[in-house]
Amino acid sequence: MRFHALACEVLEKECMSAAQKSPHVVDLYFLPFGTHDSPDKMRATLQTAIDEVSGRCDYILLAYGLCGTATAGLFARETPIVIPRAHECITILFGSKELYMREFRNNPGTYYFAPGFIDRKENPGFHTDMHILPDGLAEERMRQYAAQYGVENAAYLAEQQKEWTGQYSRAAFVNTGVGDVAHYREFTKHAAASRGWAYVEIPGDLNLLDKLFAGEWDPEKFLVVQPGQKTVMDYNSHIISAV
Repeated sequence: MRFHALACEVLEKECMSAAQKSPHVVDLYFLPFGTHDSPDKMRATLQTAIDEVSGRCDYILLAYGLCGTATAGLFARETPIVIPRAHECITILFGSKELYMREFRNNPGTYYFAPGFIDRKENPGFHTDMHILPDGLAEERMRQYAAQYGVENAAYLAEQQKEWTGQYSRAAFVNTGVGDVAHYREFTKHAAASRGWAYVEIPGDLNLLDKLFAGEWDPEKFLVVQPGQKTVMDYNSHIISAV
């Protein structure tokens, strides 16, 4: 079979690893992480990408979680869509929604770091707090904010991010085994030390991505959206459904 896979660029290394192991032909395309700033913007970007390849492959794979509500409201046109039942990227990197929920319940106040987020100096759901970046990177982020939003707004954003991260007490490096692991580990340790947080390392599991690209779609772990259906947020353990 031929798959057209749309993936968030923060999962680039992990998706490339999974695609190489697939017995199927996989055309893999990455979309910018920046679309996470707005669920509506991200949904529109994904829908456009889906529509462009609909009818040109056997299945369209989405290497995305629900990501707030961003992947709810997507339509399958001529080609079925397959998406993991995952809350967000961290769920995918953990390998299961059950592990994600267990970590979330047992260890609230955890700020997660993973290869793709560290490479881009971003973390899921919001811009990386400049207060946990090394001095040079923090200054660069402030300059970016000032250029984009103005000096006064940049200062306000910095303060808001400081308050946002005040709820955290633990930095967790999700080690998926790809990329420069030593660098990712040290980056996370530095972030933890600079904020007075505890540091932990959590083994990643690429099981969900491997099975997504292999075409092994257990309905408990994946949603297959048939042509004419659209995705909707599911308030039970399935996370996302189709109607």
